[in-house]
Amino acid sequence: MARVTPSGAYAIAPPSGYAGGLLLAKLYRPVVGAKAVSVGARPERPIDITAPAAAVVALEGRITMPDKVPLEWLDVHLTPRSLDGLPPAAAGALLAVGTEPVRRGTYVTTRVTQPSFVFAVLPGVYRLEVERLFHDSVATASPPVSVQLGSATVTGGPPAEPAPIGVWLTLRQGVSVTVQMVVVPPEKL
Repeated sequence: MARVTPSGAYAIAPPSGYAGGLLLAKLYRPVVGAKAVSVGARPERPIDITAPAAAVVALEGRITMPDKVPLEWLDVHLTPRSLDGLPPAAAGALLAVGTEPVRRGTYVTTRVTQPSFVFAVLPGVYRLEVERLFHDSVATASPPVSVQLGSATVTGGPPAEPAPIGVWLTLRQGVSVTVQMVVVPPEKL
């Protein structure tokens, strides 16, 4: 991992014995996604990785809470499953954590206190989760109310598909999604 300088540039020294491969740039803000470029053993010029505005699509969301449940805060998670143009060799590394074969649960999380969210993303398929979960709250006298995404309706794109957690969204053009939250009983956490 290399830190970006204020000018937007950074330098990565190749490890000893490096013969070339893919350079994967994981993008979190202001654009969510990733780009990969082939890199030789000793690049002779700087490598430019950009996400032009014309290639970015918007995901706008509205959140509907269950009756009598206030929206104090919610965590909105967005995780790419596949990205258009990303080579399969890079896709496997997209969610890797460090150098171990461990996968991250979510790619990017935003906490919202209003019933809406917006992400700028590179085209592809993403998992969307929205939740406010209070684990280990069964023993409390008045447990806080946990909620999670119950259903999602997409406008302007393919319908949401159920995922093991949350929903899959195909984002190849700007879309709007309405998320209906449901209460999660404390014993289900």
